[in-house]
Amino acid sequence: MSVSGAREFSPLQSVALERDRRIYVFFVLQLIAVIFLQKIKIPGLEGGPSATFLTIWIGLLWLAPIIELDAIRTVLYALTVSVAPSFAAKWLLPRLHRFQAANPDIDVRVSASMELVDFGSADVDLSIRYGGGNYPGLLVERLLGESVFPVCSPKLLESGPGLEHPGQLRHLTLLHDDSPDDDESCPTWEMWLRAAGVRDVDHTRGPRFNQSSLVLEAAILGRGVALAKSAIAAADLAAGTVVKPFELSFPVGFGYYLVCPETKARLPKVELFRDWLKREAEASR
Repeated sequence: MSVSGAREFSPLQSVALERDRRIYVFFVLQLIAVIFLQKIKIPGLEGGPSATFLTIWIGLLWLAPIIELDAIRTVLYALTVSVAPSFAAKWLLPRLHRFQAANPDIDVRVSASMELVDFGSADVDLSIRYGGGNYPGLLVERLLGESVFPVCSPKLLESGPGLEHPGQLRHLTLLHDDSPDDDESCPTWEMWLRAAGVRDVDHTRGPRFNQSSLVLEAAILGRGVALAKSAIAAADLAAGTVVKPFELSFPVGFGYYLVCPETKARLPKVELFRDWLKREAEASR
C-alpha cells in the first residue's frame, strides 16, 4: 500500500489494466458512434457500409495502442528458454514452479530442442546447453557438471537375480544412451565395465535410446540397468524410483551451460532467471 492508502500495481498489472480499460472504452465509443450517426444527417453516411466503416475506424484509433501494450508485455515479461529435451523434462520442469511462484509476472516459455540456438534469428532469450562451454560471441556460465553411473528400478533388484557385484550384470539387460552429444569423455557400458574390472559381460546387447531421459524412463519401468547422467537422474534418485546399485561413477568433460547474448543478459527477466537457475544448481550439488 502507498502512503495515501491507494492500491499499488506491478508494471505488468498496470499494462493489463490499461489494456482492459482501452478495450472497454473501445466498445463504448462504438456504441456512441452508432447512436450519433443515427441522430444526425451526414450526406453519404445515412447508414450503410460508410457509416459502419466510420464507426469501426473511430474505435480502432483508440484500440490500436493495445497492440503496443501487449508487445511491451512480451518484451518485459515473456521469457523463452531453449533447453535440451532430457534436461528440460528431468531437471528444469520439476523445479520451475518455484521460479513461477517467486516471479508470477514472468511467463516462462520452454523450447525443448537439441539444436543450437541462433540468437540472431530465433526469438529466444536464454539457452541451457550440454557441451564443452565453447560458444564464441556469447555470455557463457557453467551451471552444472556431470557424471555417469548405473541405475535401475528397486523392483528390478527385488525380483531379479540381484546386483551385489558388477559381474551380475550379465544376467540383466543393459540400457544404452545414444544421445548425439559428441562427448568422448562420456562412458559407454564397455568403458564402465572395464573400469569395474568386469570382462565377461556382453556390453553390446540391449536396447538403445537417443535421449537420456528415455534411457532413464526405461530403467524406471524395470526394463534393465541404465548408465544415467547425474543431473538427469537426480529427481528420480531422490524420489526412489531408481537406485544406484554400485558407487563407481565417471565424471565427464561436458557440463550444462547458461548461454545468451550480452544484450539479453542485461534484461531484468533474464537476470532473474539466471540467478534462480544458479541457486537451484548450487542446491542440487
